[in-house]
Amino acid sequence: MNATAVNTLILVHGRGCQPEDPPYEADWIEALTHGLNRDHGKPFTEVNVIPVHYGDVTERLDPAREKYDPILDRADRRNALDALMALRAKDFRRSRYEAVPGQSPLKEFLTDLGVPLSRALGLANRRLAHFYPELTAYWEDDALAADLRSRICSPLIDALHRGDHIMVISHCIGTVLAYDAFWDASQATTDENQRVHTWLTLGSPLADDDVRHRLGGQPEGFPNLLINWFNLAAEDDPVCHDETVANDFKAMLNERHISRIHDYHIYNLAERYGRSDPHDALGYLCHPRTAALLHDWLSSSSDT
Repeated sequence: MNATAVNTLILVHGRGCQPEDPPYEADWIEALTHGLNRDHGKPFTEVNVIPVHYGDVTERLDPAREKYDPILDRADRRNALDALMALRAKDFRRSRYEAVPGQSPLKEFLTDLGVPLSRALGLANRRLAHFYPELTAYWEDDALAADLRSRICSPLIDALHRGDHIMVISHCIGTVLAYDAFWDASQATTDENQRVHTWLTLGSPLADDDVRHRLGGQPEGFPNLLINWFNLAAEDDPVCHDETVANDFKAMLNERHISRIHDYHIYNLAERYGRSDPHDALGYLCHPRTAALLHDWLSSSSDT
């Protein structure tokens, strides 16, 4: 990377981002900015932020669509973000999490039981279709899949070709789309100097075997343009019921497709509609671990 490389941050949302929402990246950037300033006294400046949007395609597949109230949901997200930003870094611990209203391990526990059972009964595809209808459509519709991946690939390849200092932050099913986009981009990029410095996955289902086996390049290949992959999995988040990706993707290290894969277990203190929501993106983005990784990425830009 050259000394004047641009810091480019690509954001990839998860499920539930409706197209009529105000742009989700405003909340994401506010959460990231707050955490960076809170923990490191550093402003979030000189960063080229590129948000990826695909809610216009997947919103029709969202089972909660009929109950969605855009005005109320926006207000509740604002309340959740304000509450998170009122916390201190040292508040993000187990005792504080257990005091969040409605906190419960039940969903994650039931998911842990249901995954092997559904696989044993030959119902893995039905389970995925129930919990991730967007991904099922993505896997079954080649045109849809190509469209969604291209929304990440296009700005990613442009940033790689410019020699930018790149970080990608993705949440939920957006981590699956990002992985597949990395695979596509790695097939289209031949310059070994073009790399994504940091990939941060939040509340990701990538460690789920039934998801992992459907990823681009599987089972014989991996993307070869990542340097560091950090995965955050929150206590009781059912989407990342298998909290560790490092063991599932160890072959990427063994075959030298990546330098580092590291998992972090965290407590997500987000509260939505009066109850704990350990999968909420804002709770992940406000977390001190996210702030530390963002700080490290920004600092590494000046070191190269």
